[in-house]
Amino acid sequence: MDEADPRSEFLQQVEEDLEKASRAAGRYRSQYRRMAVGGVLSASLAAVLTGGAAAGGPELADAVGGWRLVCTVAAVAAAVAAALAGLQERLRTPENVAAAETCVAQLNALRFALRTGEGDLDARRTEYREILRNHSKFMVTP
Repeated sequence: MDEADPRSEFLQQVEEDLEKASRAAGRYRSQYRRMAVGGVLSASLAAVLTGGAAAGGPELADAVGGWRLVCTVAAVAAAVAAALAGLQERLRTPENVAAAETCVAQLNALRFALRTGEGDLDARRTEYREILRNHSKFMVTP
């Protein structure tokens, strides 16, 4: 049996896993982006409302529905910002983005090595097993 066949089959497996890992990385980036933007917008709204009410005094607060309404909306916006920050921490979103991107980069490097015929096939398989050991959660189809 020609060595090109096992290398081709292995390359195909790496490319399939690379596609899965790329999709996972995209999902984590999107999740991170949504939470970060939502948190910044909510915190900004709270700051604008409270700062505006403080600067404009009772007249401004009365013009927009009263100080209680302004304070309630500002408190809800601040709570949403805090909840999104806490959720990001709990879900470890930044760490998952970094790990998924690392997995994609390692699989890309392995694919390049396989396509160019660089290195021993057994060494590449060992490298692949190490990637699987460290990043298998990114290569699972959701």
